[in-house]
Amino acid sequence: MKPDGKEYVTLTRPQEPSGANEAPRDFLNGQNGFVCFNFTELLRNGDFDVRRAAEDDPGLTLCEYGEKLLRLLDLAPEIETILNKFAVRDFNLRKNDYKKIDSMLALLEDLKCGKFVVELFFLKNANQKKANWDLAAAQSESVLESYRQFCKRILNAKQSRTDAVNGEAPHPYNNDMTLKRLLDEMEQSGENRKKVIMAVDDSPDILRAVFVVLNSRYKVVPVNDPKNFEKVLKHVKPDLFLLDYMMPELTGFDLVAVIRGLREHEKTPVIILTSESAIDKKSAAIMLGADDYVIKPITANELRDVVAKYLP
Repeated sequence: MKPDGKEYVTLTRPQEPSGANEAPRDFLNGQNGFVCFNFTELLRNGDFDVRRAAEDDPGLTLCEYGEKLLRLLDLAPEIETILNKFAVRDFNLRKNDYKKIDSMLALLEDLKCGKFVVELFFLKNANQKKANWDLAAAQSESVLESYRQFCKRILNAKQSRTDAVNGEAPHPYNNDMTLKRLLDEMEQSGENRKKVIMAVDDSPDILRAVFVVLNSRYKVVPVNDPKNFEKVLKHVKPDLFLLDYMMPELTGFDLVAVIRGLREHEKTPVIILTSESAIDKKSAAIMLGADDYVIKPITANELRDVVAKYLP
């Protein structure tokens, strides 16, 4: 682990055998030899289920995983071009474009990333069947910006030789170390600990939706009965509370008062989720000590964004 508390892994590309038709691909635009990824950042971003990838293939090495990330970055601009074509209703894909979509889908599967899979499958099938053009265009347009941000996050997690020479030395582990071992060591050091969110709602459907949206990045502790709130709180230490307002017997406002009465949670972020849009309710929530007041219905991206304000 480096002094900044982040985990880095150096990936050195194996040398091609002499006489190979193709020169070794350089990871760093003419620099010789390595790139590293900040795994702390990759895990925090939650774009990839890194743990699942390690569990599915315990022998997967850091170099092999990094190679997949690099191939994804190589392919990313071409997939963006395809999405752009659909967004402007240019539906003339070449045969090679289909291969690029298939390659990206395979990489997303290997990296255990569920993002953009449905959209890419839909674009491929819509074009092959010559149908659903308008829907395909709308989907492409809707995911373009989130796709760009996704690629940007991966690029930001990539560490260059220049940065390393300037004092950002990469992680000392070698390329043959398995991804599983790295994650286990990060777990033991506390570096891989997910922030804990306690979600309290009397609706099982809402709790299930919150779990699906947030659990890849955070540890979600669901509480279906507000009467059990304090009992569960004895066993976990949440980094954030997500509370429904209208619940039987105890409201979200009641729970805010309980939370703020505990010294260890005087400053823990509290977000109220409610269908009540009245200004006086919002003012009351803030006065009681809530940090945010969000009106339902709320989209998955909106929920991620409001949580990320307090748990970056």
